[in-house]
Amino acid sequence: MVTRKEFVRQVSAKTNFTQNDIQKVLDAARSVLIENVRVLEHVKVFDGLSFEGYKSAPRTMKSPFDGSIIEVPEKVRMKMKVGKTFKEAIEE
Repeated sequence: MVTRKEFVRQVSAKTNFTQNDIQKVLDAARSVLIENVRVLEHVKVFDGLSFEGYKSAPRTMKSPFDGSIIEVPEKVRMKMKVGKTFKEAIEE
């Protein structure tokens, strides 16, 4: 598994930016991604990799512990889509 630290090191080696700079960019990208997904935006990160926020409908469910009915409120969720371009690049 490639850890975040190793990922930062590899990107730094390919770009000649410092590891600290790469870390700042990744932190900022994460923050921007979360901000946009929260307001249900579609965010295309790379060609073939995107994230999208959506709201799940409110629902009722049966508790597995005592069988009581629980109301589950609407919630913002996230989908990640891997497109054809990204999949093809991995298969090469």
